[in-house]
Amino acid sequence: MGGKDDYRMAIFSGRLEDWSSWKREIESFIGAKDPEMADIIVGFAKMPTSRDDLSSYNDKNAKGYFTLKNYLKGAAAKLIEKFRLNKDGACAFQALKDKYELRGETQKPLLMSEFSQLNFSETNDPGQTFEAAEELAMKMKSCLDMEINDSILLTPLINKIPSAYGMVKVSLETQDLMSYSNLKSKMINHFVTKIANKVKDDQCLAVSFYGYCNWCRKYRHKEIECLVKKNGGGRAGPPNNGNKWAGMSVYLATPIMALAKEGAIMSDGEIEAVEAVMDVVVAKDCTAEWLSLLWKRRPLGK
Repeated sequence: MGGKDDYRMAIFSGRLEDWSSWKREIESFIGAKDPEMADIIVGFAKMPTSRDDLSSYNDKNAKGYFTLKNYLKGAAAKLIEKFRLNKDGACAFQALKDKYELRGETQKPLLMSEFSQLNFSETNDPGQTFEAAEELAMKMKSCLDMEINDSILLTPLINKIPSAYGMVKVSLETQDLMSYSNLKSKMINHFVTKIANKVKDDQCLAVSFYGYCNWCRKYRHKEIECLVKKNGGGRAGPPNNGNKWAGMSVYLATPIMALAKEGAIMSDGEIEAVEAVMDVVVAKDCTAEWLSLLWKRRPLGK
């Protein structure tokens, strides 16, 4: 009780990523049960020519076949069925190695190619790229038994640092140790403290603007965001002839703007600031001159 036969071996179904660990485990398992059988299965012991030795060899080879079969399922189990008649454990194990280790070697350039395609974004969380790199490293270890150290992880990433992280790269090159762990921590910290907040602020500003564009006169965006201007389109609306308040209908012609017109001279930036807090339900074809006239003709004392 509690001996070798109580050990619970993993079952291999043909998943490439499970092969390396299962192979090591089955070799150790068979070796613990019967070292001579293990030598036969892994190919260390060749078929003897002596009839006396051949009988023992065939017996252990057959036991090795059924041991393998007990811990296989799916595609891997079907693969060794052709060796069932001869109960050839050594050939069955070799067939498994040929199938899955050969596939692993063909996967190596594909996985290395995935490393070279890793990239960062100017505005997105770099943690996603680091997670992808570490997942690939684990896959290389599992499928190919290939150890991916920090130096190998760093190589495809260091030359892809976005311009927004320029200070991070300079710091690593001049002050700190250039390592994968340092690159990861500094880029994630820079994203959280600098970029993420800026992106969030920009999004909030874009959503909260309720004025008209100074360039194309369309609603809900500013001149700095205007696609018409960016694409070379001309300014819309009548010329102002040096009067910042002429053609006020192209802005939001509200009482607030009309009162501001009475004596204020404002920059475009100041106009935008006023527009952002105006009552946008006022009809936009109303002119500032008309509102000013109404204000001057209002009954006194009211």
